[in-house]
Amino acid sequence: MTTVVITTIIITVLCVFLQILKRNRKTPISNYVDQSRYSRIIIFLIMATLIVVIGFRYSYEDTRNYKMAYNAIPENIDEMFAMSKSPGFDLIQWLLRLISTDPQFICITMAVIFTVIDVWFIRKHSYDFPLSLFMYFLLYFADNMNGIRQGLAAVLLLPGFVWACRKRHARYIALALLLSTIHRSVLVTIPLMFLFSGKRLNTGLVIFAAFCCLSVFFPGPMNFLIGNIVSDDYAHYIYTFTAQANILHVLVEAVPLALGIIYHLGGTRTVVENRALDVLINMQVIRFSFMVLATRMAQYARIGMYMRHVPLLLVPMIIPYIFKGKAVLLVKYIAAVLYLAEFLLEMYISMKGGRLVLDFRILGFGV
Repeated sequence: MTTVVITTIIITVLCVFLQILKRNRKTPISNYVDQSRYSRIIIFLIMATLIVVIGFRYSYEDTRNYKMAYNAIPENIDEMFAMSKSPGFDLIQWLLRLISTDPQFICITMAVIFTVIDVWFIRKHSYDFPLSLFMYFLLYFADNMNGIRQGLAAVLLLPGFVWACRKRHARYIALALLLSTIHRSVLVTIPLMFLFSGKRLNTGLVIFAAFCCLSVFFPGPMNFLIGNIVSDDYAHYIYTFTAQANILHVLVEAVPLALGIIYHLGGTRTVVENRALDVLINMQVIRFSFMVLATRMAQYARIGMYMRHVPLLLVPMIIPYIFKGKAVLLVKYIAAVLYLAEFLLEMYISMKGGRLVLDFRILGFGV
């Protein structure tokens, strides 16, 4: 728990300094992207903190399994492909083993990839970079290395958000097909892409959300659809996994969706033409729908991983459209405090239940 507390204090302080020391850009840019400049040193320190703490995590949930799989990768590439069920990811592991056979190396490498790509994407598209970065830490600190293979597919799918906004469906489909060699479940996002790239809260999206809610009580049709799309070893979770998501997670996902609905119902004075915001609201509907499904079978929450950036961008972007003047800053502070409270409560529950046992070993020394 000491590591979690120290990391939380460091990231919180650095994000506050990032906000205080921001400067205005000299040239105007897109109307939905943060127009401030930030200290690269502080950004680097935040990224370095996350990489060290996450990458040198010795044993947490799936990391143990991934280390065992890393050790089991054959030296012969033909043999590796012959036995591989996820050739894209296994090829990455095979290449990494040419550099180091230490299984901790894959965790360090993935921590670097996840952190650098996520922070770069947030900086490029966020309306309020410090708030989005703080939310990123609070929402994904614990689980960023829980499901490394799917997490890698998720971060590499991030360009798909821009293509969805521009309705470049062919590019999105091509990328998803390529990433399915890393984790087959990414194929689920292809039909979903036609829903979230449409008009804000379109009819198809509403029908899908209603179908997910009904599937909580009648899971057969949804299990059949998802099970056939991800018909590999991952699909068996749908029929055999009995763990259920905490209702707290559903409430957390409901907040951005509630803001989106308030914005949608705001009338002509509030609602403006913002393609990115419309897509984010649609994606949040899908995230929330799968989180509701996860109250019956927790693995459904994993599909939301492919839209991991949505609350990070949606909350800071939509607040100024709903609130005015000083209320905008106040609501942002309230949002930061509430997400921090949820994070601390989640850490307490996880520690008490024995789920979050962190053991860091750097250069042979335990931390």
